[in-house]
Amino acid sequence: MDASTRKRRTQEERREEAERRILEAATRIIGKTGVETFTLADVGEAAGYSRGLPAHYFKTKAGLLTAVVKYLAEHYFRRVTFQGRQRITTDDIVAEITSFIEVAKKNPLAAKAFITAMAGSLTNPALAEAAQKHNTAIVAKYEDGIRNGIKHGDIDSGIRAHSWAIMLMAATRGIVAQWLIRPKQVDLDLLRDDLEKAVRHCFAPR
Repeated sequence: MDASTRKRRTQEERREEAERRILEAATRIIGKTGVETFTLADVGEAAGYSRGLPAHYFKTKAGLLTAVVKYLAEHYFRRVTFQGRQRITTDDIVAEITSFIEVAKKNPLAAKAFITAMAGSLTNPALAEAAQKHNTAIVAKYEDGIRNGIKHGDIDSGIRAHSWAIMLMAATRGIVAQWLIRPKQVDLDLLRDDLEKAVRHCFAPR
Protein backbone atom coordinates (compact mmCIF):
# COMPACT_ATOMS: atom_id res chain seq x y z
CA MET A 1 0.00 0.00 0.00
CA ASP A 2 1.53 3.32 -1.05
CA ALA A 3 1.54 6.41 1.16
CA SER A 4 -1.14 8.25 -0.84
CA THR A 5 -3.55 5.31 -0.60
CA ARG A 6 -2.96 4.99 3.12
CA LYS A 7 -3.48 8.72 3.61
CA ARG A 8 -6.71 8.65 1.62
CA ARG A 9 -8.05 5.71 3.62
CA THR A 10 -7.09 7.39 6.86
CA GLN A 11 -9.03 10.49 5.84
CA GLU A 12 -12.03 8.34 4.95
CA GLU A 13 -11.80 6.54 8.28
CA ARG A 14 -11.64 9.84 10.13
CA ARG A 15 -14.69 11.12 8.32
CA GLU A 16 -16.62 7.93 9.08
CA GLU A 17 -15.65 8.18 12.74
CA ALA A 18 -16.65 11.84 12.89
CA GLU A 19 -20.00 11.20 11.22
CA ARG A 20 -20.71 8.30 13.57
CA ARG A 21 -19.93 10.40 16.64
CA ILE A 22 -22.07 13.25 15.35
CA LEU A 23 -25.00 10.90 14.72
CA GLU A 24 -24.59 9.34 18.16
CA ALA A 25 -24.53 12.80 19.73
CA ALA A 26 -27.66 13.79 17.81
CA THR A 27 -29.33 10.58 18.96
CA ARG A 28 -28.59 11.41 22.60
CA ILE A 29 -29.88 14.95 22.21
CA ILE A 30 -33.07 13.90 20.40
CA GLY A 31 -33.68 11.23 23.03
CA LYS A 32 -33.42 13.84 25.79
CA THR A 33 -34.93 17.00 24.31
CA GLY A 34 -36.68 16.14 21.03
CA VAL A 35 -36.09 17.24 17.45
CA GLU A 36 -37.00 20.92 17.53
CA THR A 37 -34.77 22.77 19.99
CA PHE A 38 -31.20 21.67 19.26
CA THR A 39 -28.87 23.21 16.68
CA LEU A 40 -26.12 21.77 14.51
CA ALA A 41 -23.64 23.61 16.68
CA ASP A 42 -25.04 21.87 19.78
CA VAL A 43 -24.48 18.50 18.14
CA GLY A 44 -20.92 19.31 17.10
CA GLU A 45 -20.04 20.35 20.63
CA ALA A 46 -21.72 17.27 22.15
CA ALA A 47 -19.79 15.04 19.75
CA GLY A 48 -16.48 16.60 20.82
CA TYR A 49 -15.85 18.44 17.57
CA SER A 50 -16.11 22.01 16.35
CA ARG A 51 -19.55 23.56 16.33
CA GLY A 52 -19.38 23.85 12.56
CA LEU A 53 -18.48 20.26 11.63
CA PRO A 54 -22.07 18.90 11.50
CA ALA A 55 -22.94 21.63 9.02
CA HIS A 56 -19.91 20.68 6.94
CA TYR A 57 -20.98 17.02 6.74
CA PHE A 58 -24.79 17.26 6.76
CA LYS A 59 -25.32 20.82 5.41
CA THR A 60 -28.56 21.54 7.28
CA LYS A 61 -30.48 20.40 10.34
CA ALA A 62 -32.91 18.68 7.97
CA GLY A 63 -30.02 16.75 6.45
CA LEU A 64 -28.80 15.71 9.89
CA LEU A 65 -32.28 14.61 11.03
CA THR A 66 -32.69 12.51 7.91
CA ALA A 67 -29.32 10.89 8.54
CA VAL A 68 -30.25 10.19 12.18
CA VAL A 69 -33.42 8.34 11.18
CA LYS A 70 -31.45 6.24 8.70
CA TYR A 71 -28.68 5.64 11.24
CA LEU A 72 -31.07 4.50 13.96
CA ALA A 73 -32.97 2.26 11.57
CA GLU A 74 -29.82 0.60 10.25
CA HIS A 75 -27.61 0.40 13.34
CA TYR A 76 -30.12 -0.14 16.14
CA PHE A 77 -33.27 -1.49 14.55
CA ARG A 78 -31.83 -3.63 11.77
CA ARG A 79 -34.01 -6.54 12.66
CA VAL A 80 -34.64 -10.08 11.48
CA THR A 81 -34.61 -10.28 7.71
CA PHE A 82 -36.78 -12.54 5.58
CA GLN A 83 -34.70 -11.94 2.47
CA GLY A 84 -33.74 -15.15 0.71
CA ARG A 85 -36.06 -17.32 2.82
CA GLN A 86 -38.23 -19.71 0.83
CA ARG A 87 -40.57 -20.40 3.72
CA ILE A 88 -41.56 -18.01 6.51
CA THR A 89 -43.54 -19.09 9.55
CA THR A 90 -45.28 -17.40 12.45
CA ASP A 91 -42.09 -18.01 14.45
CA ASP A 92 -40.24 -15.71 12.06
CA ILE A 93 -42.86 -12.98 12.44
CA VAL A 94 -42.67 -13.31 16.21
CA ALA A 95 -38.87 -13.12 16.07
CA GLU A 96 -39.18 -9.79 14.26
CA ILE A 97 -41.46 -8.47 17.00
CA THR A 98 -39.16 -9.73 19.74
CA SER A 99 -36.09 -8.25 18.10
CA PHE A 100 -37.50 -4.71 17.99
CA ILE A 101 -38.60 -4.80 21.62
CA GLU A 102 -35.36 -6.35 22.86
CA VAL A 103 -33.24 -3.75 21.06
CA ALA A 104 -35.33 -1.01 22.66
CA LYS A 105 -34.91 -2.64 26.06
CA LYS A 106 -31.12 -2.72 25.68
CA ASN A 107 -30.85 0.77 24.17
CA PRO A 108 -33.62 2.91 25.71
CA LEU A 109 -32.08 6.24 24.72
CA ALA A 110 -31.77 5.15 21.08
CA ALA A 111 -35.32 3.80 21.25
CA LYS A 112 -36.57 7.11 22.61
CA ALA A 113 -34.75 9.00 19.87
CA PHE A 114 -36.24 6.69 17.24
CA ILE A 115 -39.80 6.97 18.56
CA THR A 116 -39.39 10.73 18.97
CA ALA A 117 -38.11 11.11 15.40
CA MET A 118 -40.97 9.01 14.02
CA ALA A 119 -43.51 11.10 15.94
CA GLY A 120 -41.76 14.29 14.85
CA SER A 121 -42.25 13.33 11.21
CA LEU A 122 -45.95 14.20 11.61
CA THR A 123 -45.10 17.89 11.83
CA ASN A 124 -41.50 18.15 10.65
CA PRO A 125 -41.15 17.93 6.85
CA ALA A 126 -37.42 17.24 7.24
CA LEU A 127 -38.24 13.93 8.89
CA ALA A 128 -41.31 12.97 6.89
CA GLU A 129 -39.58 11.52 3.82
CA ALA A 130 -37.05 9.47 5.80
CA ALA A 131 -39.72 8.19 8.17
CA GLN A 132 -42.04 7.27 5.32
CA LYS A 133 -39.27 5.39 3.53
CA HIS A 134 -38.42 3.39 6.64
CA ASN A 135 -42.06 2.69 7.47
CA THR A 136 -42.74 1.51 3.94
CA ALA A 137 -39.82 -0.91 4.12
CA ILE A 138 -40.94 -2.33 7.48
CA VAL A 139 -44.55 -2.78 6.38
CA ALA A 140 -43.40 -4.44 3.16
CA LYS A 141 -41.19 -6.86 5.10
CA TYR A 142 -43.99 -7.87 7.44
CA GLU A 143 -46.45 -8.11 4.57
CA ASP A 144 -44.15 -10.26 2.45
CA GLY A 145 -43.51 -12.55 5.41
CA ILE A 146 -47.21 -12.95 6.18
CA ARG A 147 -48.07 -13.63 2.53
CA ASN A 148 -45.31 -16.23 2.38
CA GLY A 149 -46.69 -17.93 5.50
CA ILE A 150 -50.17 -17.95 4.03
CA LYS A 151 -48.87 -19.41 0.77
CA HIS A 152 -47.21 -22.32 2.57
CA GLY A 153 -50.11 -22.93 4.92
CA ASP A 154 -48.28 -21.76 8.06
CA ILE A 155 -50.49 -18.69 8.56
CA ASP A 156 -54.28 -18.58 8.32
CA SER A 157 -55.49 -17.66 4.84
CA GLY A 158 -58.04 -15.21 6.28
CA ILE A 159 -55.33 -12.89 7.60
CA ARG A 160 -55.16 -9.56 5.77
CA ALA A 161 -51.43 -9.24 5.21
CA HIS A 162 -51.20 -5.48 4.62
CA SER A 163 -53.46 -4.58 7.53
CA TRP A 164 -51.59 -6.85 9.91
CA ALA A 165 -48.23 -5.55 8.72
CA ILE A 166 -49.25 -2.01 9.71
CA MET A 167 -50.72 -3.20 13.01
CA LEU A 168 -47.56 -5.09 13.96
CA MET A 169 -45.35 -2.10 13.24
CA ALA A 170 -47.69 0.16 15.20
CA ALA A 171 -48.06 -2.28 18.10
CA THR A 172 -44.34 -2.74 18.67
CA ARG A 173 -43.65 0.99 18.56
CA GLY A 174 -46.68 1.76 20.73
CA ILE A 175 -45.62 -0.73 23.39
CA VAL A 176 -42.09 0.65 23.47
CA ALA A 177 -43.42 4.22 23.63
CA GLN A 178 -45.62 3.40 26.64
CA TRP A 179 -42.68 1.73 28.37
CA LEU A 180 -40.44 4.74 27.73
CA ILE A 181 -43.08 7.05 29.20
CA ARG A 182 -43.71 4.91 32.29
CA PRO A 183 -40.88 2.39 32.65
CA LYS A 184 -41.75 1.48 36.24
CA GLN A 185 -45.43 0.91 35.55
CA VAL A 186 -45.20 -0.82 32.15
CA ASP A 187 -43.90 -4.40 32.07
CA LEU A 188 -42.19 -4.56 28.68
CA ASP A 189 -41.56 -8.31 28.85
CA LEU A 190 -45.18 -9.04 29.70
CA LEU A 191 -46.47 -6.88 26.87
CA ARG A 192 -44.06 -8.54 24.45
CA ASP A 193 -45.24 -11.98 25.52
CA ASP A 194 -48.92 -11.03 25.24
CA LEU A 195 -48.39 -9.54 21.77
CA GLU A 196 -46.62 -12.71 20.66
CA LYS A 197 -49.46 -14.87 22.02
CA ALA A 198 -52.03 -12.73 20.22
CA VAL A 199 -50.14 -13.05 16.93
CA ARG A 200 -49.79 -16.81 17.27
CA HIS A 201 -53.49 -17.17 18.09
CA CYS A 202 -54.67 -15.02 15.19
CA PHE A 203 -52.21 -16.44 12.67
CA ALA A 204 -52.86 -20.11 13.49
CA PRO A 205 -54.38 -21.87 10.45
CA ARG A 206 -58.06 -22.71 10.83
